[in-house]
Amino acid sequence: MKLSQETCHIDAQQYFSGEGNVLFLLPKLMRKVCFMRYHLDEEKWQRYQRSSNAFLSLDVPMRNVSTFTIPDSYCFIGNKAFQNMAQLREIGLPKGCLVIGKNAFRNCGLVGGLAIPESVSVVQEGAFENNKSLLGVSFSGELKILGKYAFRGCKSLQSAIFDEEIGLPLLEESVFENCSKLAKAQLPRYLERIERRAFYRCKTLSHLELPNTVRRIGEEAFYFNAIESLRLPEGLVELGEASFFKSMMLRVVRIPSSVRSIGSVAFRGSNRLEVLEIFHDPEHVGDWIANRSVRIRCRRGSKMEAYCKQYGYRMEIVD
Repeated sequence: MKLSQETCHIDAQQYFSGEGNVLFLLPKLMRKVCFMRYHLDEEKWQRYQRSSNAFLSLDVPMRNVSTFTIPDSYCFIGNKAFQNMAQLREIGLPKGCLVIGKNAFRNCGLVGGLAIPESVSVVQEGAFENNKSLLGVSFSGELKILGKYAFRGCKSLQSAIFDEEIGLPLLEESVFENCSKLAKAQLPRYLERIERRAFYRCKTLSHLELPNTVRRIGEEAFYFNAIESLRLPEGLVELGEASFFKSMMLRVVRIPSSVRSIGSVAFRGSNRLEVLEIFHDPEHVGDWIANRSVRIRCRRGSKMEAYCKQYGYRMEIVD
């Protein structure tokens, strides 16, 4: 029996669980609400993979196809459904798809651009990892979870575009790690957390605008990048260790007064960085947050002044 998209959405509400919250698939106008974090209930996900609504794999004679369209009767794409199908160049995703499983398209040969259907709420861990000819990906609609490693190692990926109204609260660990040609990342408006190594070694990443809602940037999140201008949002609380290590094009960075923790070597290795402005006293400032050549602007008599003297940084005192 072919299920409608509406039927799939009603069904989907049963397999989500939250950390202190319950997730409902909200109308478009209500997706502005930011949720902290969600995960799939693994037991229920395994049950859904055994249902007739789940596409699990192709028969062996079909494993060498270069193009395939998954019928719209399927709501779920199972774990490893197309994994290691190196000849697969194009995939048609079902219009009512809700979940793309773990490693579903890992190590395939997808080319060109990929548009994740609006109905998709979850892209699981490693779903599109190591698709080395994929050029771009776009996200819209119901996306609530983008799992770790989802696009890691997609070395030809040039852009990752999120519709700004997506209710995606966090980018998981290493989601775009080693996407070495990624030049543009357009992030959703209500993003709150960017986890460890999310954009690690995206060394051509030059265009980045952080949403005002971002509160935490994890360890090595933007390690080795080409960002030319960086505006850290007011409300940011934590900059993890080496979060912007080797930001090769940055010249001036201002740390907002909301930041309570700056991890060690946060901006170290950023050889063009000239000025770091810190006009307040964070609760924690790690070792060697920038190169010795950087000039730190700070308040007279502040803890940052004492920090600069301890580590031998040049200072520009502001009264």
